[in-house]
Amino acid sequence: MATLRILFEQGIPALPMHEGLLVAVSKKAAARRAMARAAVEIVGVSLPIVRKDLLFQAA
Repeated sequence: MATLRILFEQGIPALPMHEGLLVAVSKKAAARRAMARAAVEIVGVSLPIVRKDLLFQAA
């Protein structure tokens, strides 16, 4: 929730997913920064952040 709050405060829409976020490709750097900041705020240390690209095909 902390990451979503940080992104919301920046006007960046994000959808929570199991242990991750869905954001626009143009906002991936901001999402990474928000996740890193939230980790430090909550647990006091940096945690690894892995990006996984989702590719959608039109039906």
